[in-house]
Amino acid sequence: MISTVFFPRVTDQFQEQYNIPIQLLEYGSLRARTLVDNEQLDIAMANMDFYNLDKYNSYVMMEDRYVYCVSKTHRYAGEKEITMDMLKDEPIILFNTDSVQTQTVITRLRSAGITPNVHMYCSQLVTVLNFVRGGKCGAFLYSSLATNPRDFVVIPVSPEITSKFGIIWKKGVFVPDQLTKFVKFIQEYDVTPYLPKL
Repeated sequence: MISTVFFPRVTDQFQEQYNIPIQLLEYGSLRARTLVDNEQLDIAMANMDFYNLDKYNSYVMMEDRYVYCVSKTHRYAGEKEITMDMLKDEPIILFNTDSVQTQTVITRLRSAGITPNVHMYCSQLVTVLNFVRGGKCGAFLYSSLATNPRDFVVIPVSPEITSKFGIIWKKGVFVPDQLTKFVKFIQEYDVTPYLPKL
């Protein structure tokens, strides 16, 4: 989902600068990581909150926080914060099961003794927001994805949950010149306009 924040601007600028074609594939961070492991992907832009990050070459691009989004008519629309306890029996929309974010949310809910009431696992931000706007479901998003809400409400999660995002690529393999250029481009890319206010 974080690709929504950076793409196509990052890849368009890279291609303009280097004239190197890029093929993009969309997966959850867990699946993307497996494809990097198997050398089916050269590099992945991913949620970097996983236990064996040191197994990869990596670069953090940004940090973001989770927010809970509901329609303006939802019973929690006026709340200043949302806690896991408040979500008991609440229908929620989560990203697909290969998402680090989904695993984090489910772990937090279960730690609070709550069995998640997942209405749908989804990979499309538009679909997630359509369910939110419909008024019956809430959804966890990153704050950078929930900018300029016109027809839904963004509620901070308490205690706060944050995630780091960036690129990972496999250690110990030959790194072609094109990949080296892309990594360098990302490391020098000004992400300031995309950064959420934490």
